[in-house]
Amino acid sequence: MQLSQIDTFYLTKDEPNHSCLLALRDIIMAQDPGITAEWKYNMPFFCYKGL
Repeated sequence: MQLSQIDTFYLTKDEPNHSCLLALRDIIMAQDPGITAEWKYNMPFFCYKGL
């Protein structure tokens, strides 16, 4: 199984950035079911209801 670009982005960061970014992603994603993680602008990006 190949990692997505988003997963690769997070996994290549050194600590403590790695843990902080993953925690922030979890916090953001937990706020609303309409939030999705996307890959835009060559980095992780969060969209709300597809926008």
